[in-house]
Amino acid sequence: MSFEITKISDLCSICQDDRGTGANGERVPRTAFAAIDAEENAYFGEKSGISIRELTVEMVQEHLRPLPDEEIYPLLPQDENLTVAPYDITNFHVKTRPDLFKGGAIDKDRILSGLSAALDHLHALGLAHNDVNPANVMLAHGGEPVLIDFGSCEPFGERLLSAGTPGWCRAREQAFASDKANDEYGLGLMGPWLDGVVEEVEGSVETGVDWRLELEDVPPLEVKECGGGGGWAGCG
Repeated sequence: MSFEITKISDLCSICQDDRGTGANGERVPRTAFAAIDAEENAYFGEKSGISIRELTVEMVQEHLRPLPDEEIYPLLPQDENLTVAPYDITNFHVKTRPDLFKGGAIDKDRILSGLSAALDHLHALGLAHNDVNPANVMLAHGGEPVLIDFGSCEPFGERLLSAGTPGWCRAREQAFASDKANDEYGLGLMGPWLDGVVEEVEGSVETGVDWRLELEDVPPLEVKECGGGGGWAGCG
């Protein structure tokens, strides 16, 4: 390992399944984990016979290994009529649908109230979504928000296999347990995020200038310690 893991929260992903193999070939729990260093090199490791709760820093240091590029980026199929994208993508960007911003089709208050109602319903059932962020919200034709991706939805108090989306969750030590506080934190960040995005896109509609989502507009990926306040920076 070319970089040092000093605490479990340094990992970018942890999951548990039943694909481990015991001493006699029997199925046992397996915990897999991954990390990305400052140069964006990927590392992966796994340990059979343990649950997430039993994973230690020493185990991570022993089993984490660099992930070869060929395992991340597949070779181009030779039997398909595909065009290789250019390396220089300077002039390429994702264009929004400005018509959605005309006539109030996208409304911040409507989105926040709709998400709040959806989360209240989940919480009344004793469940938390645990991963509220813009990537998990879709808009219906009339502009109503639809909460998606229930892969982390669990009853209150249950241990989570992953700690939400970096930049949109509480401190990882807190976010690994299902809790409505996870949802309240993510929802609290949605308002400031929508303020910035809607203002920029509405401005582009008025001026006729295309709007693009710049890298700095994407939620931060670095791990940060923070409290429960509604600041935009968030934490990982």
